[in-house]
Amino acid sequence: MTERLTHSVGPLLWVSLTAGIVLWGIHITGMAALSPLACEGPGAIVLHLLSVATLVPTLAAIIPAWSFWRQRERGVGGVAFLGAMGVLLNAVSALAIVAEWVPVFVLHPCTP
Repeated sequence: MTERLTHSVGPLLWVSLTAGIVLWGIHITGMAALSPLACEGPGAIVLHLLSVATLVPTLAAIIPAWSFWRQRERGVGGVAFLGAMGVLLNAVSALAIVAEWVPVFVLHPCTP
């Protein structure tokens, strides 16, 4: 017999599914918005802080998504599918954040 999804895991499931996408959007927008500030003032440290502040929660969101994905062993198919999608979306979002962070190490923020 399959287990039923309780309402208490619903919000955590959706947060683990959407966190990476939202944080990647914050990262790409923030990098564009903070680039002039990095050029004028404290340097690239603000870009590094933004990258760390968005990468760490994105990677942390993989943990509950992974636990939902593992529920396929207990026969909860829909939750397992959403958990697998959460792992995939968070991993791709983390890769996108890292790909946007690499130029900060290579290029000077004031480079036109």
